[in-house]
Formats: sequence, structure tokens, C-alpha cells
Amino acid sequence: MALFRLPYEDHLPEPGDAGEIIVVDLENGEDRVVAVTWAWEAQMGPNLQWGADDNVLLFNDVDTSEWTPYAVKLNPHTGEKIRLGACIYRVSPDGKHQGWNKENRKQSLKLNNLGELCVR
Repeated sequence: MALFRLPYEDHLPEPGDAGEIIVVDLENGEDRVVAVTWAWEAQMGPNLQWGADDNVLLFNDVDTSEWTPYAVKLNPHTGEKIRLGACIYRVSPDGKHQGWNKENRKQSLKLNNLGELCVR
């Protein structure tokens, strides 16, 4: 199970506040931090979602040097991380498509193949 851990629960996030992406082993109950993100808000966190299989976690992050938001494709087992070219909103059940928002406006939500969004 993948979860987002808030750094606190008593106030809204401020720019620069980081939270943790954790994975919980459902067999033994142990959890481990697999990433840190600066792109989260109180209602939906970083839009953390599983991709096509257990080797793909997707979530939003922010480059705090420029305050530029982007999505991350993370393998929680190896730590391999790929920066995607747009933020994610919702991933399809098969993990192959996502609703995204290139200009960070909800009215411009589109459905695109995850592979087309990779920044290399």
C-alpha cells in the first residue's frame, strides 16, 4: 500500500514544506519512506497513485529552486525515478493513461499516454 505522510496535521502547508511517500508491506505491517515531495496540499496530497503494476508509483513534486511542478514516475523497489513533463491528476485503472494539466488549470485536463510525457 502506498501512502502520503503529512509533516503535520494542525495547519495548512506552506511553500517548501515536504511530506513523505511511504510504502507499507501488508504482510508484516512495516513501512518505509521511498520518496519525499514538496508538491502536496491538504485535500489530495501529491496525487499519489499506483501505475500499471507494483513497480510504478506516480505522484507530483516541485523543483523548489524554480517552484516548477512536475510528476514523478518512481520504482519503489529500486528507487529509479523519472521526471515527467506535466503534473498528474488521475491515472487510469490500467496505469497506461492519465488526466493531466499542462498549464496547471483544471479546465485543460486531457488524457495522454504516460510515455509521451517523459522529459529526457
